[in-house]
Amino acid sequence: KVAEKKLAKVPDQIEAAEFYFKVSWLYMSLRQNAVSLNYARDAMNIYKMHDGYEKKLAISQVVMGTNYMQMQRFKDAEK
Repeated sequence: KVAEKKLAKVPDQIEAAEFYFKVSWLYMSLRQNAVSLNYARDAMNIYKMHDGYEKKLAISQVVMGTNYMQMQRFKDAEK
């Protein structure tokens, strides 16, 4: 929560996306999948708006798929 409040003061969207991605990965590792999905979506929304971040976007999609697999939501994982 503290980091998120400080992040709001950071003007660089890519820095925010990196934060969201890393937090998403952490929550995925802890099997807090619903929380991880929210952060992954936030990261993806930012990456989609910037050229040159296709690899980060793809990795974020893998995180999304992994979360869905862990939740046994296999149809969602295929998307």
